[in-house]
Amino acid sequence: MTLLLREVGRFLGGAIAWIGLELVIAATVGMIASHLLQLDRVRTVGVCFLGAVLAAALAIRLSVPLAWAPIVGGRPLPVMWSGLGAVAAVVVTIASRRKATAHP
Repeated sequence: MTLLLREVGRFLGGAIAWIGLELVIAATVGMIASHLLQLDRVRTVGVCFLGAVLAAALAIRLSVPLAWAPIVGGRPLPVMWSGLGAVAAVVVTIASRRKATAHP
């Protein structure tokens, strides 16, 4: 029982660390974007987080080259792809917002 609890705890700790670092990457991009573009901070960080996680998952699944991917919780964390995914999410959000305001 102790071994099982230790493994479950290790898995949960690694998952929390991985998600936390993704959130740090997304928050960094989101705060810069919200400051420069006068967007809602919470919504921008949320969109950036979704974009970062999606890009990281795709980078791992598609086996694209990882410039720097530290192992966090037994899984690689593709920092470059996470940052690019967060930026792409902001760009898509801005493009959809402008399109929505252009056609009422």
